[in-house]
Amino acid sequence: MGRDKALIDYHGVPQYEWVSNLLKPFCTKVFCSVSETLQEKITASNIVDTYKEQGPLGGIVSAFELENDVDWLIVSCDMPHLIGKDVEHLIAQRDSLVCYQLGAFINPLFSYWPKETQEAVIRLFKSGERSPKAIFSQLEGRLIQAQVPERHDNINDDRLP
Repeated sequence: MGRDKALIDYHGVPQYEWVSNLLKPFCTKVFCSVSETLQEKITASNIVDTYKEQGPLGGIVSAFELENDVDWLIVSCDMPHLIGKDVEHLIAQRDSLVCYQLGAFINPLFSYWPKETQEAVIRLFKSGERSPKAIFSQLEGRLIQAQVPERHDNINDDRLP
């Protein structure tokens, strides 16, 4: 895409800020996973990726290692149409590892990861796995259907703001 999606101003504020505000009613703390190069541009509680250039899973594992005694709600910053009801629906299903399914597409970057899964995720990551979807499948996560699939569209499109 050529630019960082976290910094796109889609709702009058950078996307990372909008997602952080969306999650605050549901979470005790909200963090942004960032690369070293972005940490000065993102004014939030940041978790700097310990594993450089390892994609989203590097950020997830960095978070798990920082706070390993809590469950994690993972929400990528590239879905500008999400609303609180989408978060509520996911949280209501949180009795295990769970994420949304949109048709044939599984979205582990909008998901709930209980603390009991973290050791396995870290082990699989350190053994070379880099796909959140593959790890989700290996851990036999549960899939739920999006109530309004269009709200889960991401902004991987240069035509957007």
